[in-house]
Amino acid sequence: MNILVLGAGKVGSEIARVLVANSCGVTVVDIDAGRLLEIQSAHDLRTVQGNAADPEILQQAGIADVSIVVAVTAIDEVNLVACKMCSLLNNKIKTIARIRSPQYNNTPIVQEGFDITHSFCPEQIVAENVNSAIAYPGCLSVHHFANRRLALAAIRVSSKTDIAGSTIKELRQQVAEIDYRIVSVYRDNKSITPTGDTRLFVGDDVYLLVVADKLKELTPFLAGIQNENKSIIIAGGGNIGKRVAARFEKNSNVKIIEINRDRCRILSQELSNALILKGSATDEGLLKQENIRESDIFCALTSDDEENILSAMLAKRLGVTKTAVLINRPAYADILGRQLDIVFSPSQITIGSVLTHIRGFGEFNTMYSLQHGTAEAIEININDSAENSYFTGREIQEIEWPEDTLPGAIIRDSQILIAHDTTVIENKDHIICFISNKKAIVQLEKLISRKKE
Repeated sequence: MNILVLGAGKVGSEIARVLVANSCGVTVVDIDAGRLLEIQSAHDLRTVQGNAADPEILQQAGIADVSIVVAVTAIDEVNLVACKMCSLLNNKIKTIARIRSPQYNNTPIVQEGFDITHSFCPEQIVAENVNSAIAYPGCLSVHHFANRRLALAAIRVSSKTDIAGSTIKELRQQVAEIDYRIVSVYRDNKSITPTGDTRLFVGDDVYLLVVADKLKELTPFLAGIQNENKSIIIAGGGNIGKRVAARFEKNSNVKIIEINRDRCRILSQELSNALILKGSATDEGLLKQENIRESDIFCALTSDDEENILSAMLAKRLGVTKTAVLINRPAYADILGRQLDIVFSPSQITIGSVLTHIRGFGEFNTMYSLQHGTAEAIEININDSAENSYFTGREIQEIEWPEDTLPGAIIRDSQILIAHDTTVIENKDHIICFISNKKAIVQLEKLISRKKE
């Protein structure tokens, strides 16, 4: 697959890196020669210097032979015009555009007028991830399938529960009334493929699939009893902080700490119930004054990694129960992840969303990038006729699944079925698989195209 990436900034460079690692032919266009030199020296790809919306530059980039365009320049208007130009030069092309401005985003007339197949807003994607962590206390992350009826949750085993040291089989006996499937266990940043005899220890991150309505009932067995997040303090009133506040301000006590006076004024006009505080989230006196000890969760959502880390560590020292922190630098996230409760990587979240769209043009539907990009959750669709599909009519345990691939659930019409060894796959089923090694994706693609012997 040949893919054209327009924009060699942080997101564009990382997307190009991942695509090259997945054996795609990648060309990157950017107006900055220095950026292009840096990315070309690090990866096996082609670069073209120039305006991403210029038809001549796009032709130099080989637009006629490209399958997918990913427009991620820093300017919305350039991304829009570039997608339109690409479509005019190659009417079979698929286009993905980063659009930040609300006046353009999710507007059908813009999507259709500029021939955009998919658009995404990074701030909205990150805010949705933060929202899920707040809405489901005890969960590190929650992703949804089947119109939010099926949940893939990551839960850290807590010392507050007596399940620590028990096997998955013993946990199943304790929670017999809820049907779920554990699809992976992460211990010391290493994936463990779970069996009934796998023991769960304090600090393990457990990934499981469960009907969304049952998630809050299941969480306490692994994370202990959790209070609802009714008192929320947000450090940073940027686009992400504002979106999170807007989601919870009606039913929770929400406070935003923002240092910029003009931004405070805008927030007070656009939010109805949230309390806006001008100041620094690293001001110990301010945090004490706002009774941070009584808050359920502290969310550090500024654009500065160091500011987020310092404010969250201060909040922990002052007695806050939980912290959720945005950290862009992977090294910081790996080192501090355990100390800061919940850590979000905006770049990984955004890139995971883009890769979901790219792979969605092929064999897969919904996809989520997990564990800082080292694992993925994938929804595959069994479309072949009953007499031809390798999957149809077989039990889960009879399928020759690639190594590091574990099926967790099946979406069948209006039904949600947790996948067990004896579950039989039917034609047109949607199978949710957890992949702990991305190399298995290529093998899974081959398996999907396999016919019945």
